[in-house]
Amino acid sequence: DPRLPGGKLSTDALPYDNPFVLSESATVKARRYKGSIFGSTEWSPLLEADFVIGAVPATSSNLRISKINYHPSGASDAEKATGFSRKDFEFIGLTNVSNESISLYGTELAEGIRFEFDNVTNSQIPPGGTAFLVKDSAAFTMRYGSNHAVLGEYQGSLSNDGEQLTLHADGTVLADFTYNDVDPWPTDADGNGTYLVLADLNAPAEGYPVGRWRSSTPDDSPSASATPPRSDEDTDGDGYLDHLETLLGSDPNK
Repeated sequence: DPRLPGGKLSTDALPYDNPFVLSESATVKARRYKGSIFGSTEWSPLLEADFVIGAVPATSSNLRISKINYHPSGASDAEKATGFSRKDFEFIGLTNVSNESISLYGTELAEGIRFEFDNVTNSQIPPGGTAFLVKDSAAFTMRYGSNHAVLGEYQGSLSNDGEQLTLHADGTVLADFTYNDVDPWPTDADGNGTYLVLADLNAPAEGYPVGRWRSSTPDDSPSASATPPRSDEDTDGDGYLDHLETLLGSDPNK
């Protein structure tokens, strides 16, 4: 209110004795209000800005989509008893390749599956750290353990046949590529117990070409996803169990 005590108008800026201090990353929206001696009011256009606290914003230089588990191995008997199915164990890994903490505030996964990081309480990834977006948090914890940073659950499901993934922040594209389940992409990641891993995190992010991806190994984390196909499943319904097809060099998904 531009009126001072006594109703006297002043063009001087009012003092702010109690400034608003951000304790976490947020989007601030503000307008400037101007009164008139004739009783009319006027608002300035809305200004909007993202403020990142305690970290630098995510960019295509410091962030990588590093893991894609689009077709997990089948649920075990214990997992089935809990109500989980194969798709519940999907995940995407995001890795900070810089030496500073980065914030994903203002970032959005927009193609195929969807996730907005503005709703995450703590969307920061420490230097060299990896955090996960998952299909189901409880399923992820049951299979892969509780020692992994989970940012949240995305909407939709990853396609078993490959699809486009787009990560952007305020209109700037951080990653945009299409993974696939056929050669030359690592076909072991297509329901055979492994997942896609970005082999060289330090290479430029442009394009995420197929040559930079490999199948996960037991040394990768979460390591529990690198388990062999279950012996009691026949994914493609051809009468041959998955583990037998794998041993014979056939594709248990076709």
